[in-house]
Amino acid sequence: MRKRLADGIGPMLGGLRLAPEEVDRTIAALATTAGIGLNGADRQVTAEDMARAWPRLATALVASGPAVWLIEDLHWAGEPVPEMLQRIASGTEGPLILLATARPEFAETHPEFAAWGGLTTSLSLRPLTDAQSQELIGSLLDIADLPEALRAEILSKAEGNPFFVEEIIQRLIDQGTVVREDGHWRATGATAPPIPDSVQALVAARIDGLPAGVHRTLQEAAVVGRVFWAAPLEQAAHDDVAASLLELERKGLIFVRPTTSLAGETEYMFKHAVVRDVAYASLPKARRAQAHAQVGAWIESIAGERTDELAELIADHYYNAVAGEDADLAWLSDASGREEVRGKAFGALIAAGRVAGRRFATPRSVELHEKAISLATNDKERLDGYEALGRDHESAFHGDEAFAAFSEAIEIARRNPEQRERLGVLARRAASMVALRGGSFRGQPDMEAVDKLIEEGLAVASSPRERAALLLAKGAMFIRRAFPADTDEHSIDDRLAAVREAASIAEHLDPALQFSILDTLVDLSLAAGDYAGALVAAQTALPLLDEIGNPAPAAPAYFEAALAMLDLAGDTKLALELAEKSRAIAATRSPHEQMHSTYALMRIGYRIGDWDRVEACLDDHVANFALETGVRCINVQMGPSQGAVVLAHRGQTERALQLARMTVPFEGIGGPVEGAQAGALVEQVLASAPRWRALEAAHAALEALAFGDDAVALDSIVTELADVRAVGPHLSAVFDRAAGRAAARRGDAEGGVLLRSAVEQFDAQSAIFEAARTRELLADAVPDEARSLLESALAVYRQLRATPHIDRVEERLAAL
Repeated sequence: MRKRLADGIGPMLGGLRLAPEEVDRTIAALATTAGIGLNGADRQVTAEDMARAWPRLATALVASGPAVWLIEDLHWAGEPVPEMLQRIASGTEGPLILLATARPEFAETHPEFAAWGGLTTSLSLRPLTDAQSQELIGSLLDIADLPEALRAEILSKAEGNPFFVEEIIQRLIDQGTVVREDGHWRATGATAPPIPDSVQALVAARIDGLPAGVHRTLQEAAVVGRVFWAAPLEQAAHDDVAASLLELERKGLIFVRPTTSLAGETEYMFKHAVVRDVAYASLPKARRAQAHAQVGAWIESIAGERTDELAELIADHYYNAVAGEDADLAWLSDASGREEVRGKAFGALIAAGRVAGRRFATPRSVELHEKAISLATNDKERLDGYEALGRDHESAFHGDEAFAAFSEAIEIARRNPEQRERLGVLARRAASMVALRGGSFRGQPDMEAVDKLIEEGLAVASSPRERAALLLAKGAMFIRRAFPADTDEHSIDDRLAAVREAASIAEHLDPALQFSILDTLVDLSLAAGDYAGALVAAQTALPLLDEIGNPAPAAPAYFEAALAMLDLAGDTKLALELAEKSRAIAATRSPHEQMHSTYALMRIGYRIGDWDRVEACLDDHVANFALETGVRCINVQMGPSQGAVVLAHRGQTERALQLARMTVPFEGIGGPVEGAQAGALVEQVLASAPRWRALEAAHAALEALAFGDDAVALDSIVTELADVRAVGPHLSAVFDRAAGRAAARRGDAEGGVLLRSAVEQFDAQSAIFEAARTRELLADAVPDEARSLLESALAVYRQLRATPHIDRVEERLAAL
């Protein structure tokens, strides 16, 4: 399969001047998206690969001329398909038209299709008018003497539905009301059969009128699906299937497709979904179950190397065989046969769920694994099912659901001594969700129980990797228990010792684990006030990023590294590069992970004065925020406030307040009460939270008081927060600005020196807005330089479109 894809797609991709490894990576991503397994694949496909692959293919195809891609019945597609179409539409370079058909409800469930920046046009197909319906009748039946009453009845019943009109005409032909002679249609004069009131009833009447063998063939075909093949029908029916299929074609109920998705098998398709649905409904329920089992077995037998591609189809048929309507009746006299099919269904559902997970279709993988659990009849199956379900939710950052599923699996493993090692793995997965992904939870887990779970896992884990991962979780629990504040019987030294032991074990293990250990050391070092140690740990982790191939740990790793370089190193250029990589990887993953990356980009964009980027990321963040409003992740919850800051500085006060209230429910318009509330909150956080969790509050307090009028409070906060200067270059500059402002207000010449130092530090970090604001303060301290300093600040404010600041500085310049 790999060679066939390379031979077919490789030459086209070669025209894009991609490196050979990029061509191979793109082919692998295209295959993964389609569920095609490639034997011998030596690299795991990432979300970033998949996001690029289809736009690349489309660009290659349209390089030689315009193309139109038709996607029929988009309303039946799973969520990954609309998302992929968006990427193709926005990422393809060249003349490509994507033409999709969908029912009206698709627009309601996918409103984003109407907001692709002018890339889309939507056309609604309305019912045919009477004149158009008459024209259609005329094109289908060239009859001049069709009775007027019959023509009127057709128009009345069809109500502008062209498919209904066609089926009525076919019904007249089937019943002999009209016949074809000498190449022309003519009315026979026979009494026309009654026309049913619905298209479903009309199709049912046509199907009921088929000869028995033809009728049975159509029913068995409906079990296979909208698309079907002759081979399984020949196994199920004892009649002449080939002749029956020809008759069904002649009657316009099915048609042969020009290509086939199964090599060597002629492929057919029902003319309309209604025909398939009605034919399926007419099959006796007892027969349906066994028919699904036979179809599932047939597909499984011919799957070969395409097992992954056909996994969901196999699973669906086996599941319908034992869990469908009236399946009990179908297997009443064959209990052993049912149990055999049930076992196949369970295994197929587990396998199909894993395949769906590999292509990042998490909702589908959850659905398949929940179905598997519903079929489980013993502890081994239930253990497999709940572990698979937990891993689905783990990959989607669904903390509550993942922990609940893993807990079910843990209970089963505890009562089975032979599952001792597996118990350690499950304990690590459940505890790590709390310790390392605590923000993915909507509720508050029992922290004491999680610590005990870690100790239970350490007692049974034998592999070095599992032990290192459990020790990592033990250390990270200090961070989780400190925010929100929680009594912890372990000291920070105990937690640090656990993480350092994990680091020594993981020295030669996978890069993702090593990065997580170092990232946790960053947080624990901050908690201990060892800011230099935190920076060293963050810098030591950087080389590991490019070695992490799996997108699940890669996206959060790049995110954490971006913020560490921003806050601890003050390296805004590197921080931006890392955040952009995080976003590219997270693009096809969960809304939660996407918000991590958009929050990082907003923070960096605000710092470097790329405020248009902030607003663009804000739109994406808010859209995803609506999907996960209840999670406790600070990186998710702080996103709207970060966007609000930019909008406020641009004079969009109402919108800024709306965003701020998404996470902080202030009432009414902001004023003295809200200002006092904000001040109280800052004081409360500074007084009660661990310093490493109060750095944002320290920053807010220093900034607010530096630009305020309360000299006493400014002197007090500068004294209280002197140690934050050591956190990193940005807080150092923020502190120097506050200290310089305090000194300048006292008439101390040191004020100008500190303010000038702050300007230089902000400039070095490309923090143009903060540098401009600080120049305003410096203008007060050194009046001789006021005009040049204010003009420099004004130029930045105009670049940022910071309207309130522009107005203020222009007034100051006019007064000089």
